[in-house]
Amino acid sequence: MSDPAASLDRAACLDEQISFALRTAAAVHEENGNVAAAEELRAQARHHSLRATRLRVLSEVRSAEAAEAGPPGGLARGAWA
Repeated sequence: MSDPAASLDRAACLDEQISFALRTAAAVHEENGNVAAAEELRAQARHHSLRATRLRVLSEVRSAEAAEAGPPGGLARGAWA
């Protein structure tokens, strides 16, 4: 079974990369005098950055929940030791 926290981490990483690319494109547009396009790209970059943050937090929550639940099979942590 796939680890939901790892999937969320991968999605967050992609959103961070998209945000970086959008900020880079915004800087290029601004250098070329297209301020309106630069502002729109920065707004999109902020959206992706916030989404990445939310995904990272959700990933941490899922990891913590999994740690509290213990290993598969219902044994409490340390019960097999």
